[in-house]
Amino acid sequence: MASPTDNSCDAGNRTWNTTRKASNTVSTAPSGATARSSVYDAFYTRGGWKYRLPREWWWHWRNVVRRFKLKRGMGMLEIACGMGFHTDLFCRMGFDCSGMDICETAVRLARERYPNRTFHQADATGALPATAHSLDVVITRGCSLYHYDLSAPGPVAATENILGYLKPGGRFILIIASDLSGDRRPGQIWQNRLVDYREHFARFGQPFTVGWRKGMVICSLGGGGRRSLGRGRAGFSDGSAHRAGL
Repeated sequence: MASPTDNSCDAGNRTWNTTRKASNTVSTAPSGATARSSVYDAFYTRGGWKYRLPREWWWHWRNVVRRFKLKRGMGMLEIACGMGFHTDLFCRMGFDCSGMDICETAVRLARERYPNRTFHQADATGALPATAHSLDVVITRGCSLYHYDLSAPGPVAATENILGYLKPGGRFILIIASDLSGDRRPGQIWQNRLVDYREHFARFGQPFTVGWRKGMVICSLGGGGRRSLGRGRAGFSDGSAHRAGL
């Protein structure tokens, strides 16, 4: 894959920081599609997240594409795509990627910014913009459903729903910020532990991996891989999660 270059859309934006993203995430846990959408409308109208293309390219090449042996041309859907930056990034990396978000404002802005890409407004717990068992990869980064109680009906229904759109051997990849502290203070996103993600994915009867790298939980469900405790090399932890027994 060719090396990326910065472009006018991203030039001058601050470097993405996982701690900043965790702290800036909308800190309510709204229930229902309409409530979740309305919470983010104002946020995206103000400009949403800011990214820099070279940093994001290499982070995702190392921690997603290479880690899970993804191949160019694979059919991919990004859930909770926001204003479309990473959907565009995955297309640049050679994937047949479309994006979807529950927030109408995000989808409108994504279509304006990236008119050559495909974006849909949809709910992860409902009908996805794909036919059943048609996708090689479904990926989501920071989806609010996975920032709170992972045993709640919302995230469980979303994961179960996503599995129905994957080809045999297809893979669901979840990337989400957490410091692994287990902090669940009111009015803030939950800092879920690795064990919380392991328990979530274990219920689906599919091979899964759960890992952590410098502030980001990186999980995979399906794909024919082996189960992982989310520790050490198999879980690509940097070691702190192992020492804390998380």
